[in-house]
Amino acid sequence: MAAPVWPSPARLVLGVLLSFTLTGAAAWLWGRACVEATLPLARHVLQLVDHRFTVLFLGTDLSHQDTVVRLRVNFAGPTVVGSQVVFPHPRGWLDVSTPVGSLLQPILIGCALAGAWPGALRQRVLRVAGAAALGVAFLVVDIPITLNTLVRDYVFHGAERFSAPSLWDAFLSAGGRLALGAVFAVLACAPWWPSHPRTRPA
Repeated sequence: MAAPVWPSPARLVLGVLLSFTLTGAAAWLWGRACVEATLPLARHVLQLVDHRFTVLFLGTDLSHQDTVVRLRVNFAGPTVVGSQVVFPHPRGWLDVSTPVGSLLQPILIGCALAGAWPGALRQRVLRVAGAAALGVAFLVVDIPITLNTLVRDYVFHGAERFSAPSLWDAFLSAGGRLALGAVFAVLACAPWWPSHPRTRPA
């Protein structure tokens, strides 16, 4: 039989710390640019998610020393709010935002865990690239749903808190982004499962 040979605990911990440090540095340097690159697609998804609002602005901004994704919308047409019908005002708008740091959590966790898993340098790089690709693709969905939920909560005063986007946003806010980051890492490492860990004769 063959018994698995795992790396020493000290070496594994060192790899995890190094991977998280490098990933965190990359997120600090290029995280904002990564989010901005997804905004054109996120804008289209946002209009599909909720056609009751027109997007006036979607971009990154600074708010109290924190980088955020800011959304500014107006009603696209007459909209029922409670017992009233609200009409769009030419100069009216609603502004909501969400921190870039929270949006980057799945990418940060996914890349860090994928890079920390033992393997050759080439395999680690490919795993990190795979986790990053999954995380960036998820941003295209995460940004619109998160911002749309903030708009809904403000306009409808929580009346739509049981809608699918609101429930999904609640899951993400309760640790779902961290869990999805771990899932992205597992998916990125999957092609190399048969070769890790190494084996030796028993």
